[in-house]
Amino acid sequence: MKSQALDVPFEATILRIEEGEDGRLAWVEYRGVRVQVSLAFVPNARPGDRVLVQGRVALSLISEESDHAVH
Repeated sequence: MKSQALDVPFEATILRIEEGEDGRLAWVEYRGVRVQVSLAFVPNARPGDRVLVQGRVALSLISEESDHAVH
């Protein structure tokens, strides 16, 4: 995924969580592309959760209720 594309918010699914030098990090997937993001704003996130990502940072968890409201 091009770095410019990461400036636009997108929904992604957490695949794996790691403890890194810069804190808690997650590998997420969006449309088949995997990107590593910070979980600083969503410390309670777990693998399988959906998150809103912008600029390689997970900003918030996306609940099933809000997902159904959008679609």
